[in-house]
Formats: sequence, C-alpha cells, structure tokens
Amino acid sequence: MLNARPGHQTVIITGRGCHRDILDLADTVSELRPVKHAFDAGVKAQMGIDY
Repeated sequence: MLNARPGHQTVIITGRGCHRDILDLADTVSELRPVKHAFDAGVKAQMGIDY
C-alpha cells in the first residue's frame, strides 16, 4: 500500500512499536520521549496546553 502511493502524497503514521519494514520505507522517523515534565512534580494538566 505505501509503495503504491503517488510520490507527492504524504503519509503520517502514529503509534508505538513500528514494524521494521515501515521504518525502512519511511523518509522521516521521529520518536518523542519525555525528558522532564511538570506532571512529575505534581503540577496538574492545564487546559489548552496539555489537552
């Protein structure tokens, strides 16, 4: 399916545990990990920022 798409078409896939075949096909792969977050210090989520 991904190989058959038009070259100008953008595909965004989200989630965890991506299969190696998809990683190999991708032009860009990002992995987001928290380094430090206010939640860890007990700060509650703020509407408009965290949700």
